[in-house]
Amino acid sequence: MYYEVAKIRSKKILCSIIIALLTPFVAILGILLLYVLLTHNEGEALNAVLAFLFVTVIIYIRSIRQVKRAHIVQRINHMLEQDEDGLIPIADIAQQLGMEQRHFLRIFIDAVGKAQLRRCSIYPEDPTYIILDNGSLKIKERFRATHCKVCGAANVIRLGLDEHCKYCGSKIES
Repeated sequence: MYYEVAKIRSKKILCSIIIALLTPFVAILGILLLYVLLTHNEGEALNAVLAFLFVTVIIYIRSIRQVKRAHIVQRINHMLEQDEDGLIPIADIAQQLGMEQRHFLRIFIDAVGKAQLRRCSIYPEDPTYIILDNGSLKIKERFRATHCKVCGAANVIRLGLDEHCKYCGSKIES
């Protein structure tokens, strides 16, 4: 397991409680704001309602983001556990999560920095990979340069996996 279950679980529980408590509070503040606007009651009452509403919405949005990030960390953990050789291309994980690489990297680095993910890091020799602390091999022992038999294009493939040519799409066996 590559994530801290207790940290992720406690963050999800705390943020879910905050969301559950703030949802009716935001609705009440919205109704109160509407009442203040409809009664043309300007001044301190309007400013107080707007201030409370602003702070509440910020806390609400941050809590939702924290729950989403905790869920993403759990999905990353699941992907890391499925890997056999301990070296995972960042582009593959970002694609599976349906996000841009830079957004994924920001979440990954944040999760590692906050000790939500452990026993994994960005591979120092090639920063486009995540390396796992599971007795993994060197990068040269995992990949091999080869040529496609159909179009002759050069491809780099992971050993032990059936890959497809990046140019013509034909199958390349490792």
